[in-house]
Amino acid sequence: MLKSRRTFLQNTATTLAALGTGMPLIADAWNERPARQPVGFQLYTLGDAVVTDTAAVLAKLASFGYGELEAITYANLTPEILRRRVDEAGMKLRSVHLDFSGERDMEKLFGTAHRLGVNEVVSSVLSPSVEEKHVDFGALAADDFKRVAERANGIGEAARKAGLRYAYHNHDFEFRKFASGGTGYDILLAETDPRLVHFQADCGWMSKAGADPVSYFTRYPKRYLSAHIKDFDARGHIVELGHGVVPYRPILRVARQAGIGHLFVEHDPPGGVPIPLDQVRREGAYLNALIHELSI
Repeated sequence: MLKSRRTFLQNTATTLAALGTGMPLIADAWNERPARQPVGFQLYTLGDAVVTDTAAVLAKLASFGYGELEAITYANLTPEILRRRVDEAGMKLRSVHLDFSGERDMEKLFGTAHRLGVNEVVSSVLSPSVEEKHVDFGALAADDFKRVAERANGIGEAARKAGLRYAYHNHDFEFRKFASGGTGYDILLAETDPRLVHFQADCGWMSKAGADPVSYFTRYPKRYLSAHIKDFDARGHIVELGHGVVPYRPILRVARQAGIGHLFVEHDPPGGVPIPLDQVRREGAYLNALIHELSI
C-alpha cells in the first residue's frame, strides 16, 4: 500500500471512474471558522481520473458538497492548471502530499506547493534516509524512528524558510509497540520540533492500529493541521465511510477543539484507486451529515 502510493505520486496511471450525482457545495474554509466544517477530499483517491477529465471530475466533487481539496503531484497535469480548474469549480486547494522519499531538492518540491497556491505540505510516508530505496516500514526500530524524526525536522525547517508548514502523515506501522515499550509515533511526537513539524492524523489507520485519535488530539493540541477520514471494518479492511467501526463522532468532536483545520475523505484500498465517484458522493454526504449532527 505504501509502495503503491509512492509510485502513484511519482507517475500516476489509472483510469476514470463512473460519474455520479451530488449535493450542495460547501465552500468556506474551517480555518476561517464558518458556521460548519467544510468537507475536504484527497485527490489521490481518484487516481489519474483527475488528469483524464479535470474540469468534469472537479465539478462533480463540488456538486457532492466538497469545498476543500488536498492535492498530489501529477505527471501529466501541471500545478498551474490544477489550481485554475479547482478555482473554476469553486473549491479551494489547502495542502499537497509531496514525495520526499529520495528528494534532496527541497526548493523544487516546495516550488510545486507555491505553484498550487497551498501553504501546507505533507509527507505520505517518510523513510529514515533518502538513500534507503526499499524500506520495510513495519520493521522500523526505535533508532529508525529517531532518524525519521531528524529528517522531519530538516524538512520542517526548510518548509518554514519557504513560507510553508510541514506535516507528517501516519499509517498504522508507527503504532507498533516496541519490546522496550513505546511506539514509533511517540518518538516522532517527542523528537520533532513543534515549531517545525506538524502532523496529519489518518484517523482510519490510527484506529486500525488500536490507537485512539481522541487521546492524541487531547494530549497534543495544535500539533495537528488536518485529518484523513477513512473507515475500516473489524477485520482491518478499508470499507466505505460509515460502514466500518472507526468511531468518528467522538473523533470529530475533539478534532476542531484541537485546532485541526481540515478534514479530507481519502482511500488507499488494497485494490488500488480510483474508487467509484458515486461512492465518493456517498462518503461526502455521510461526513457532511455527521458535521451537521455534531454542529461543528
